[in-house]
Amino acid sequence: MLERIKRAWTELVRPVGPNIKALSSGSGGANAPLSPPNMYGSWGLVDGSRPDPTKPYEPLQAWDFSRSVSPWDYLQIRSQSRKLFANLGPIRSAVLQRTNYAFGRAWLPKFTGNDTAFGKAATELLVEGWYPVSDVRGYDFCTALHIDNFCMDVDGDILVIFSEDEDGWPLLIRVRAHRIKSSGSDDLYGQLMDGPYYLPDRQRYLSNGVIRDKNGRPLAYRVQTGGELGLGEPEFQDIDVSDAMLLADPEYPDQPRGLPAYYAAMQDLLDLKHIIGFQKQRSMLAATIGLTAIRKILG
Repeated sequence: MLERIKRAWTELVRPVGPNIKALSSGSGGANAPLSPPNMYGSWGLVDGSRPDPTKPYEPLQAWDFSRSVSPWDYLQIRSQSRKLFANLGPIRSAVLQRTNYAFGRAWLPKFTGNDTAFGKAATELLVEGWYPVSDVRGYDFCTALHIDNFCMDVDGDILVIFSEDEDGWPLLIRVRAHRIKSSGSDDLYGQLMDGPYYLPDRQRYLSNGVIRDKNGRPLAYRVQTGGELGLGEPEFQDIDVSDAMLLADPEYPDQPRGLPAYYAAMQDLLDLKHIIGFQKQRSMLAATIGLTAIRKILG
């Protein structure tokens, strides 16, 4: 740390170079080369564009999204987000309130056509026939929408697959984010090497469970269908984009998967969670010391 401070001070008090002197006096002209300025940010329009030796180095972020946020990053962010939602009250309350305000009873069907008899029959079919059994796990439609919102905020996304039962009755299958994954090694912008969407010319890619073409357009989602609870070998199935919908709130055009709603504040929230835990430990330790002292005094 001392050496870093010395180097920073040396940079800040470094004399002005001869090229800058020449330019300032008018002898160098507009094309005279400039040496690094003695005050960082003084020659750049944005101060943050110049490295500051007094602060930690920030690596450049000039990559596509799948390289900037790797599958391992997704795994870590999603795991930490789930821990915060389950253990930090303010985060849980914020997600619950957002879900309640976002949906409520707004998804009840309302017929706006002229054939009122048909509209009444269609509404009854949806509300009384399909809504209660729309999800393959038995959730009613409104409850399932609340679950979708939870997963979008906490996990970043959720995959809804359009399916049907043996009689052709439409059903929805919901797949949580950690089951949308690659079957093998998940390299950054890795080539797709197997499955029904594989092409010999290798113009299709697989990253973080999303199969895309050379333009980055999603073609299918690779879903883990076996290996539940760590039992048995995992099995995978490629779901075409026409048979499913990935619910997410992307922020960038090349972002294939969603991120938790509070990912930008996640590090601060983790610090808050740990600070609260340490404060509780200190209070309990102080109470234990006081209790021991009282016992000694009372004999």
